[in-house]
Amino acid sequence: MANKKLEGLIRKFHHTVLLQTGLKESSFLFEALRGAGWSILSGDTATSDDATMIVSSPSSDDQAPLPTDAKLSIALGVPSYHSAAGHDAWITGEEDRAELTAFFTRWLPPDLAALERLADAFGRPAVEQLTVSLREELRGALAALSRGDLPDGHKLSGLAGTLGFAAASEAWRDADKACGIDDARRTSRTAIVAITHWLESAGQPTLASGSSLESAG
Repeated sequence: MANKKLEGLIRKFHHTVLLQTGLKESSFLFEALRGAGWSILSGDTATSDDATMIVSSPSSDDQAPLPTDAKLSIALGVPSYHSAAGHDAWITGEEDRAELTAFFTRWLPPDLAALERLADAFGRPAVEQLTVSLREELRGALAALSRGDLPDGHKLSGLAGTLGFAAASEAWRDADKACGIDDARRTSRTAIVAITHWLESAGQPTLASGSSLESAG
């Protein structure tokens, strides 16, 4: 049987967000994040190490964090993708609450229940190997997209689907038909974050602290 307590802690940690200084007083943003299912870290001791997503303003005095294998990065208050270079995505700040809630819901890392069931059935070491391989394939796919190349969406769809990452599987299936590239980027990034924390829960080495990624869009 899966360790239900650990599984719950992992799932909760995957949905934690830190607001950069200057954004912490935005009740509108708080409501949208909470409505999407994110847990907002608070208190003076909260750091980016505790979060799986950071919302920042590139114009603030704080250094805007870049996304990593373990962390999503959303830029707030920018008019276009080019103004948020290096981040996973951006919002202008002019969206209404429903639009923001829908946006942050799309960026929730995937549930890992299917992955835990596979680990129960086939043994965690074997499944860990597969998840490490999937993470590397997804990272390579994102790098290819940043170069303007289209990865093998059929292959990626199959790999992601096998391990229970349904959204990424569907997005790459669509991308293989030359549509849905933005969804493929987004679901790949959220899958990478979820995989990284799942591996960390078993003490596996990750690139979480030392590797920043190019913007996925």
